[in-house]
Order: sequence, then C-alpha cells, then structure tokens
Amino acid sequence: MFSGETSIPVGSLGVVQDNPSSAEAIHAAKEDLLIEADYCNRVFGVGWRRIATTALQLAERRTEPRPEWRKLRAKWRNPATMSQQSMAIAGRQYVETFPWLAETEVGLELAGLDETMVARAMAEQRRTRATSTTRERLRELAAERAADPTVQDLADQREPAADVPEALQDR
Repeated sequence: MFSGETSIPVGSLGVVQDNPSSAEAIHAAKEDLLIEADYCNRVFGVGWRRIATTALQLAERRTEPRPEWRKLRAKWRNPATMSQQSMAIAGRQYVETFPWLAETEVGLELAGLDETMVARAMAEQRRTRATSTTRERLRELAAERAADPTVQDLADQREPAADVPEALQDR
C-alpha cells in the first residue's frame, strides 16, 4: 500500500519477490517516481534560485538583485541516471551524435564529471595545447635558424666567441 501511494517500487522498499524483474520492468516500475522527481526538480529549482539571489543581496547589502543574478538556475542531476557508468555511456552517445561536444565543458558534464573535474580537465587541456603550440613554434624557429647561413657559420666555429666568459666555454 505504501509503495502504491509513494510511487516507490516494492523492490526498493526491501520486499523480496520470487521472480526477479527484467530491466524494462524495473524501469517501468520506477517511471512514476522519475516523473515526480523531475517535477520536484523544476519546482524546487525556482525556490533555490530565490534563496541564492536573496543570500547574494544580503551579502552585498543590495535592495535589488543584479541583472546577471536573474540567469541563476539550479542544476539538478538527471533522476533517471543511476550511476556514473550510465552517465558516461549516455555522454558518449551524445558525443557520437554531436562530435563537437567532445571538446566542450558540456560534453564533460554529459560524461558525468562534476564542476571541479570539468574545470581541471579544461585547464589541463589548455595547458597541453599551450605546451604543444610552444614546442611546435620552437621547432619552426630552430628550422629557420638552421637554414640561416650566419647561424650555420657560427655553429661551425671551433673557437668560442671572444665575449663568452671562460666558465661557459666548457659547456
């Protein structure tokens, strides 16, 4: 009776049944609960946005919210996603459909990473790209210098230049 009133499946309440249900039957049993959770996310999100805006106003001693605060939204996890693995699988399917998502913060969020992990991953990607770009530019400059006859003449000299300190000549 409690299960029917709350939309919580009997199996989730600890009641053991003789025949285990199929994955489709389990999902169907939880469908009403998922719909209710999604509705609550939308309703509660409005309240949380108001709370955040009010807290910011109090902290900054403002009588009116800043215009950019109106863009605040609560970000809820999809109630149908039960595990990190299923989130990663769903994220991969999005990226396969929209390949450009793979290089974005949204793509990483779809894969199940939280804000902190997304920020770290994006920073690492920027650092890797900057290092790669720097190395590429250094290779280009080295190739340009190697082709310069003046640089080649200097490299061929056996004697160090007159203005090089003695301590550096052994290197």
